[in-house]
Amino acid sequence: MHTALSIFRLVALGSLSAPLMFTLGAQGRIVAPCARQVPEVRSVRPCAPSVVRLATSTLVEINGRVARSTITETFENNGASLGEADFVFPLPNGAAFEELRLEIDGKLVAGEVLDANEARQTYERIVRELRDPALVEWAGRGLLRTRIFPFRAGERRTVVVKLAHVVPREGDALRITGQMVTGTDVTDERASGSFRVRWRGDSLGTPWSPTHTAARPRRVDNNNLHEISLSGRSGDVVAYLPIRRVSDEPTVTVLSHRATRFTAGSEQHALIMVTPPREAPPVLPRDITLVLDVSGSMSGEKLQQAVAAGHALLTTMRSTDRFRLVAFSDAVEPHTIRFTPVTSNALREARRWLDQLTARGGTNISGAMHDALQTTASRPQAQGRLPLVLLLTDGQPTAGLRSNEILDSTEVWRADARVFTFGVGADVDATLVEQLAITSRGAAHFVRPDESVERVVSLAAQRLAAPLLANVQVRVNGGTLRDVYTPYGTDLMAGQELLFLARYSGDSRAQITVTGTHGTSTRRISSRVDFTNHDSTTAFVPRLWAVQRVAALDAARRRFGASDEIDDELKALGQQYGIPTPLTSYFVKEPQTLGQPLPVRSTPMPHGAVRMIRSAQPQSGASQTQGGRASSGTAAFEAARRASEQRKVVTLSAADEMLSAAVAAPAPDTNNQSSPNPPVKIADGRVFEWADSTWTDRRLLRDTTWVPALTVRVQAYSAAWMLLARELPALRESLALGERVRVRGDRAVVEVTASGATTLTRATLEQLSTHW
Repeated sequence: MHTALSIFRLVALGSLSAPLMFTLGAQGRIVAPCARQVPEVRSVRPCAPSVVRLATSTLVEINGRVARSTITETFENNGASLGEADFVFPLPNGAAFEELRLEIDGKLVAGEVLDANEARQTYERIVRELRDPALVEWAGRGLLRTRIFPFRAGERRTVVVKLAHVVPREGDALRITGQMVTGTDVTDERASGSFRVRWRGDSLGTPWSPTHTAARPRRVDNNNLHEISLSGRSGDVVAYLPIRRVSDEPTVTVLSHRATRFTAGSEQHALIMVTPPREAPPVLPRDITLVLDVSGSMSGEKLQQAVAAGHALLTTMRSTDRFRLVAFSDAVEPHTIRFTPVTSNALREARRWLDQLTARGGTNISGAMHDALQTTASRPQAQGRLPLVLLLTDGQPTAGLRSNEILDSTEVWRADARVFTFGVGADVDATLVEQLAITSRGAAHFVRPDESVERVVSLAAQRLAAPLLANVQVRVNGGTLRDVYTPYGTDLMAGQELLFLARYSGDSRAQITVTGTHGTSTRRISSRVDFTNHDSTTAFVPRLWAVQRVAALDAARRRFGASDEIDDELKALGQQYGIPTPLTSYFVKEPQTLGQPLPVRSTPMPHGAVRMIRSAQPQSGASQTQGGRASSGTAAFEAARRASEQRKVVTLSAADEMLSAAVAAPAPDTNNQSSPNPPVKIADGRVFEWADSTWTDRRLLRDTTWVPALTVRVQAYSAAWMLLARELPALRESLALGERVRVRGDRAVVEVTASGATTLTRATLEQLSTHW
C-alpha cells in the first residue's frame, strides 16, 4: 500500500475507429486500485474510486473542413487524503493535428505524447491491473498523458483538451464522431454530459445523427452561427453535416456496410440520406383534406381536441394550398364539395364550421374515405400538387364497409394521395388505422387517452408543411436495392432529411440515382458509390434497417395473421440485431376474474421508450381482422402504436431505448403471477442474461438445441482475451461485460471463464474468424 499518497489514474476514454478516423470527445473514468500494481499479478481487486468524474462536455466547431474541438472534463476527489492523478487521453489514429493543447483549471500544461506501440502497452497494463475492460478500445492509438498534483480531498479539477483537425468527408457530408457521456453511464452514475456542434453560414445543412437524437438548431449569434445539441445513449456519437451545393439540387449521402467474417451474416446494407438544397425551390402546392370522426364516442374532450387539431392544421396553410374538411358519423358531411383555395375568408369560414361540429351517431369510415379520396383523385388542376389526407378517428366502422373491405377499396380510391392516420384510444380499429397509412406512403399515429390529440396532429402537420420534391425514388445502376424502407415517407420536405434504408446486392462500385418531381418537372441527382465499406464506422446501418424490417413484418402479421415464414424471420432479426419483436417481447398476466378482459400491466419506461406489449388473448369484444388477430382493444392498440413508433426509429439511441423498454418489462412465470426478469445487459446489439453467474447470450438460453462448430474459452484480461478484443471488434462490448461471459456467433461460441486459455495461436484465431 502507498504510505504517503493515494495514486489516482484519470482515464479519458475514446472508442477505436477506422484508420484516419478521429474520435472527438472523451469519456472520463476514475479508478483507484487498493494495492500497488504489479504486472505479473492478475487478480488485483479495485476498491471504490474516491475520485469521480462529474461531467464531460464536447464542443465541435466547424470552419470549412477544419474542426476545432474542446473536450472539458470535471473530476472531484471524494477521498479523505491528498491525491496524485495520472491523466490519460487517447489521440487520433494516423490523423495530423493543427493544434493540441491541454489545460488544467485554466492553465496550459505540458503533456507526454506516446506513440501507438507505447500506448498499447500502457492500455493493456491498465486493463490487467485495474480489471477495466473498456480500455481495450484504445488498442492501436496514441496517448497524451500528464500528472496532476496535488489533488486535495474534496477538490474539483477541470481538464480541457483542445485540438484541431481535418474533418473526413463521406459523399456530400462531413462526418463527425465522438463520445457521449450521460447519467446512465454505469461506470459514472453521477456524471452528466453534453455534445454540441457549431457551424457558420448556410453552406452546411443541419447535422443529422444515426446514433443520437438531435435537438432543433438554434442561432448562437447574429453572424449566422448555428448550434445543435445531441442527446441519448452513452457511447459513440456519429453525426453528418450535409454539404449544400450552390444550386437548388438536394445532396445525397450514401452509407453502406458489408458484413465481414468477424460479424454475423453476410448481407450488404445501405442508408441513403437526401438533404434539402441550399437554395430551396418554391415549395409544392398542396391539396389537403382533413377527415374528422364526429361519432357519438367522440363527444366531450375528444371532440374538443379534434376541433383544436383542425385549427392547428389550418395555421400551416399557405396561399398556394387548397383544402377540404370532412366530418363523418353515420353520414358524411363535407365542409365543401370541392377544394377551396386558401384565403382569409375561406380560413375564417372553415374555423367557424369546425367550431359548430357536434358528436352523434355511428362511424362510417368508408363513406368518409371514399369522399376524401375520390375528390382528391378527380380534382381539377391537380398536376404538380401534393395530395394529403389526414384521418382522425377513435372507433371501428359501424356503418358502410368493414375494415378489410375499406382497405381493399382505398387501394382503388386513393390514386397518388398520401394518407396520415390518427387513432385515438384503445377502441379504435388499430389495424385499419395502421394499414391505411402504410399502403399509401403515409404514417400512422396512435394517441392514448391521456395524450393531446391536438399536439400530435400539429406536429405531423408542421412536418408536412413545406414539400420540395414528391415521389422521391432511388435506383442503383449496377446493383439492386431490396426491402427498401422510408421512415419519413417518399417526399422531401424543407429542413428535413429523407432517409432510405435497404438491402443491397450487386457491384461493389456503382452509380446511384435519386429522382423526384417538382411540379411538372423531374429532378435527378447521380453520384458514384462504393459499397465495399465493412468497418465499424457504419455498423449501425444494418441494425437501423432491421428495425424497419421488423416493423413491416409485424404490421403484415397483424393484418394477415402469423405464418412460419414471417415468424422465423422476426425471430432471426430479433436475435441477430437485438430488436424486440412480437415474438420476443414480454407481457405480464395479472390475476383476473373469469370472463373479464385481460389487463395489460404497464412498466415504467425511460423517456421516449416504446412500451412493449404482447397479448395472450384478444380483449373482450375486440373485432378481428382477416388474419384472425385482434384489431381493437388495449393489446391491439399498443401493438400497433409500438410498430408505428418503431417505423420512426432512425437512430441507435431510439433503438436502444426500445430494446431497454422491452427487456426491462417483468416476465411471466408458470403460476400466472408477475415475476422479474433476470438482470439483462445489451452489448454489440445482443441481449445478455445473468444465468449461472455468467453473462450469457440470450440466444444460447433460448435455442438449447443449437450446437456450435467451435468453442473458444479464454481467461479474462489475459493475452488471449486482449487478442480477441483487438482482432474481432464486434466482440469488444461483449468481452467487456465481466469475467464470465458466453457469447454466440454464427457457428461458434466464445466463453470468458477463469479456466480459459491465456494465449491463442494464430491458427485458432483464424478458425474462429471463419466460424464467427
